[in-house]
Amino acid sequence: MDEDSGAGSDLCVSCGICCEGSLFDQGPIFPHEEPEAGELGFTIVQRNDGERFFLLPCGNLCGSVCQIYEKRLTTCRTYKCPTLEAVEAREIDRTEADRRVAAAKAAIANIRQRLLPGERFDELRIRFGADPAPSVVWKLAMVQWDMVLDRFFRKPHQRVVRQKA
Repeated sequence: MDEDSGAGSDLCVSCGICCEGSLFDQGPIFPHEEPEAGELGFTIVQRNDGERFFLLPCGNLCGSVCQIYEKRLTTCRTYKCPTLEAVEAREIDRTEADRRVAAAKAAIANIRQRLLPGERFDELRIRFGADPAPSVVWKLAMVQWDMVLDRFFRKPHQRVVRQKA
């Protein structure tokens, strides 16, 4: 978040979904931030194309609260999910925002039950894709997870379930 904007920062503190690994599995990092990111415990990875990222979930998240809020990375300071943007633009009220967070957290909890010990959400997605015959219950849980996050927390270019324009 760019600034502490009352309802917006309160929403972020009650949510934390963008940091806990179910919305995104990595975040872009700027080269000048890498030394500090390493000191703060972030795991930095490099893709084959040379692009560098930090892995999520963030080890500095406690519940839904960032323990390094004042030192957080540029990506963390500037990311605003569509729900936060809607609150700040007064398109929705806090009650609606809280409803969206609750729906997302319920879908995430359903998926979290399917994680193997030490498995990340992105690894679960790969395992799900490799399963030749996933159960209908598992398929529904995966679709619900992605649809809720895509609708309320990911921007159009970040969506997993591509929706028709």
